[in-house]
Amino acid sequence: MPESSDNEPVELATPEVDTEPFDCEPGLSITERELVERLGWFTHVRWLMAGGTLVLLLFCWYGLGVRFHVANMPPTLRPAIYITCLIFLYNAVFTVLVRRIRHGGLTSQRRIILLALAQLACDMLAVTALVHHTGGMANYFLILVLLPMGIASELLPQSLAYLCAAGASLLINAMAWGEYSGVLEYVHVDLSGGIGESVVCGLHADWVYVLQVTSSMTAMSFMMVFIASAISTRLRQREHELENAYCRLRHTGEAKSFFMRKAGHEMRAPLAAIVSILDAVGQDAAPELSDQQQRLMRRASLRSKALMEMVNDLRRYARLRAAPKDVLRVSYRALNELAEQVVELFRAQAATAKLDLSVRIEPAPVTADEELIKQVVINFVTNAIQYTPAGGKVEVEVRMEKPWAVLEVADTGIGLSETARRRLFEEFYRSPEAKKTFRDGTGLGLSICKRIIDIHGGQISAESRPGGGSLFSFRLPLAATCPMDRPS
Repeated sequence: MPESSDNEPVELATPEVDTEPFDCEPGLSITERELVERLGWFTHVRWLMAGGTLVLLLFCWYGLGVRFHVANMPPTLRPAIYITCLIFLYNAVFTVLVRRIRHGGLTSQRRIILLALAQLACDMLAVTALVHHTGGMANYFLILVLLPMGIASELLPQSLAYLCAAGASLLINAMAWGEYSGVLEYVHVDLSGGIGESVVCGLHADWVYVLQVTSSMTAMSFMMVFIASAISTRLRQREHELENAYCRLRHTGEAKSFFMRKAGHEMRAPLAAIVSILDAVGQDAAPELSDQQQRLMRRASLRSKALMEMVNDLRRYARLRAAPKDVLRVSYRALNELAEQVVELFRAQAATAKLDLSVRIEPAPVTADEELIKQVVINFVTNAIQYTPAGGKVEVEVRMEKPWAVLEVADTGIGLSETARRRLFEEFYRSPEAKKTFRDGTGLGLSICKRIIDIHGGQISAESRPGGGSLFSFRLPLAATCPMDRPS
């Protein structure tokens, strides 16, 4: 940014910050996201269960010779097959609804609960009907009616889970006592392939047996909901605590960005004035100052400019953190051309430092913000030149590694310790090796570089070279084609 002089008034613009209290952005809570994920997962499980049921029915019928028939009617598998196909059908509908909710921005806790209730109601009706047509009260698979209870406890509030348990108990009792009273025709299970007598008979007409089964199944329904709800309630409490911790962490990050933007704005104006005054005094009053005074003026000017650079870094980094999409001005660019421009810009500086600056490039098109990416390349090259002793080498390479465009800057400088390598892209961090070489520095340069590459969807890394020195690199997604090459 241009610095203000004492002849031009400093513009005290309104800070680019939101002064309203920080709130979590509108969206889904962790609990709601988990509920949607579980809802989708249960639809996948239902496909497997329906497919497994169909395979089991066909295996029992054709492989084991199991037959299901009513009184003297010929045995038939059709009702069970129809019910299984119905499960496939309604699960397809629910799969579409879940995807629409997840990807259409329609997610809300109310919709999730209503959809879960609809699924559970269909499951309980389908399982009860399937049990009835494959042996009823004498079918050991009657216990499958309890399966939706576990799902209800995962997806629904405790009160609605108990309501589902009551519904399941009502269905079990309706089927059992309906078969007992003859309102529902009892389906016999014949294991002799239709040749001999039915293996299971009479149990549905024994009121003691019916009472035992219905009572135990009702008790188990409520017990399952009680146990599963207790576990899921504790998990939801942990999710709520995690959500609160995330909100506090987000508030802290936003408060830090707010402070960096506010402090950078408030500090820049007086600093610009100080730098301008020091430059003016250094030029106009130099003949009247002693050597010591001139040295002090130069030191003050250098320190003020270093502080101004730190303030500019703070403002730049705060903007990248707060609103990266507003900062980006993307267009089709050749990464190799940006690298060539930067190398030519610093070739004279490298020669003055007695360094061999070489470049190996190949065409690598990217869609990116030219100024921001050039800033990253400049940071890599200047760091390599600054921290490489005289007689060393700095190599810049651009290549394609589909689907990436890769830029690497290698040097024979001071290198990186393992601790420094892990923390290098943290805010305000400077490695001990860097501090020994150059005392001044904000520690924000590489943090800014990482943020720039992150918002472009790329990757950035740094490592020590085996023979000494460092290797800094970043990769960006390759652009598909140049806009000029696309057919109109």
